[in-house]
Amino acid sequence: VLTDTMTLPSLRRRVFVVGGHITKFIGAKHPDFIWKRHPDFGRKENPILEDYIFEAVNETLKVTGTPAEIVDKAWIGNFAGELFSSQGHLGAAVAGSNDGLYNKPIMRVEGACASGGLAFASAIESIQAGCDINLVVGAEVQTTASARTGGDY
Repeated sequence: VLTDTMTLPSLRRRVFVVGGHITKFIGAKHPDFIWKRHPDFGRKENPILEDYIFEAVNETLKVTGTPAEIVDKAWIGNFAGELFSSQGHLGAAVAGSNDGLYNKPIMRVEGACASGGLAFASAIESIQAGCDINLVVGAEVQTTASARTGGDY
């Protein structure tokens, strides 16, 4: 706990955010969201969590000009992936998104609505500990359960 008389220690290493990618949000009110009355129901499916992770990872690497092979560590922030998408081991999904990330340490961070922020903070700590290039991913799919069920998670 910090008080107004305490000071934050200065960062030992400077940290830069190079850039990223935001996937399209397809929620229940979006025209591309496939539901039982949608004209494509039964012919198309909504993107799954792994689709969003794949797109976020590869588009971020592309727009920043960063080869996956030079990433030291990666972090993924996600809330209740095991409940909404039956998948909680999301570090493997990040690694599976790009061959250059195989055998890299990748960790899922969960902190409810702060999951992405905690993943970002973890990457900053990793840089302070000596890693040079960290990839941070945030991904959610919460349309697989009703609002009533999801609210109980």
